[in-house]
Amino acid sequence: MDRLRRKLLSIISTFALFLQILNPFFLVIPQSVLADSLNSKVTFDSGNNSFTVSVNTANSVAYILAYWNGSQINAIQGNADASSSNFSRQIYAGTKSANGAKVPDNVVRGIFKVDVSASSWLDTQEFTVNNGQVSAVSETTPTSLDLTNDENNWLKTGSSITPTPTAAPTLEPTAAATPTPTLVETPTPTASPEATPTATATPTITPNQTVNGQIAAAIIKNKNANSLLVFL
Repeated sequence: MDRLRRKLLSIISTFALFLQILNPFFLVIPQSVLADSLNSKVTFDSGNNSFTVSVNTANSVAYILAYWNGSQINAIQGNADASSSNFSRQIYAGTKSANGAKVPDNVVRGIFKVDVSASSWLDTQEFTVNNGQVSAVSETTPTSLDLTNDENNWLKTGSSITPTPTAAPTLEPTAAATPTPTLVETPTPTASPEATPTATATPTITPNQTVNGQIAAAIIKNKNANSLLVFL
């Protein structure tokens, strides 16, 4: 019985040691999971004419808030060290004089960009402000906190400068021209006139006929044999 008890205690001790070894791995939360849970927020207080920007993280934060006041772009850039509470900043929309007097701006559109390097997380929010109400337009993942040409144009005009791709024209194949055969006229040979032989009159000689004082022989061709008959 004691032997069985010692064996059981040994197994429990080994299992407990195994859990202690694995315990740090269970406590580690992947950065991707933390990044997915982060979000930024922008609000506007028309009474104080100021923004409140916040991110649900206690890690260090770098940010830029830019807005269009109807005539120019104003931008406020800053950093916040890690702390025990989530990041939050109040930013006045306007200018302050040396004596503390404030000149408020009319906010039309704005962009809030934030970088939480500890979580490898960047975020961009584009928004409009109408009667003190912030309306989100878009949220994207930037590559840096620098304002791009497209973002500057959106602040000024409210539209993107990204060109719309133009469809390439479709070229239709042109049918190759079929050559027209040229008829070559072959000259018709002209028959050469053949000389018509002039028939020579054969004198008719009568047997025993005297020609120029001499007796002429009469030659008669036998039609039935290849022989000549000569008559004197």
